[in-house]
Amino acid sequence: MGGLIRLLLRLVRPAWSPSIPSYLTEVSKTFESLPVSAGTRWLWGGVLHIIPVVAVLIYLALWRSTAWQDDPKAMLALILSCSWVWLGPTLIWYYEIHTLPQFDKEAKKILNDDSQYRKLQSLIYSSIYNLKFSVIFTTIWVAAAALGYYKSSTFLLKLGIYDRSDIVFWIIGLGVVLVSYYTSIGYCYAYKAILLTKLVAASELRASVYWGDGVFGLSFIGKFALKTAWMFFSGWLFVPMLVILSQYNTFRDYIFIGLLESAYLAFTIVVFWTPIRSYS
Repeated sequence: MGGLIRLLLRLVRPAWSPSIPSYLTEVSKTFESLPVSAGTRWLWGGVLHIIPVVAVLIYLALWRSTAWQDDPKAMLALILSCSWVWLGPTLIWYYEIHTLPQFDKEAKKILNDDSQYRKLQSLIYSSIYNLKFSVIFTTIWVAAAALGYYKSSTFLLKLGIYDRSDIVFWIIGLGVVLVSYYTSIGYCYAYKAILLTKLVAASELRASVYWGDGVFGLSFIGKFALKTAWMFFSGWLFVPMLVILSQYNTFRDYIFIGLLESAYLAFTIVVFWTPIRSYS
């Protein structure tokens, strides 16, 4: 999707050719390719991602079944899930463009060994898919999301999609695959954040990582952990939809979704706590 958007932008404005680092994800590359001011890039990048979702929702509301509109819980869950398509990519872009470079800047001040700093910097400015975890996790995550969508025929009936020969079924399916890919980025960066903070913790430092009073909180490490957790926490917008979907499936599926939500909660806590725990 990101590549297609950038291709369209080049066709519309062939003279616009921004320099985009290759290590960025497709999400941030799309944001950075927009011919808008840097201060409004977060807004227009999010809008660009949400437009197709809004178009599909409008189509479903006007020309397909309105059963989902008669179920306030299902409608709220659907709206919350779709809202992530604006919020999620924006948070990912901010994390790559602002949070990671700020972490690099702060780490440089306290690392005493240049070779250790170069190793840290190499990890910061490298693709998340250089990590084996990211490749394996993304593949499994996207496949699981696609399978879950394929099996959600009961809920799709509420949207007016009655069988898999319907072109809308495949259009929404493509959207599910793309969104699941985007959400996997959050997991990959959470894992990378843990590696980065552990690398700093194992390095020789010329200054304390604690606040000036030395008694409360880890300065930039704490901020970095909080920003990472905040990006990752946005995925909770999908939880109401998971609950709704579980109501249309078997008890086994309900248990599976419950375990999935519990695992997500546990991972959220780990993402925030592990970087801080590294220094205790």
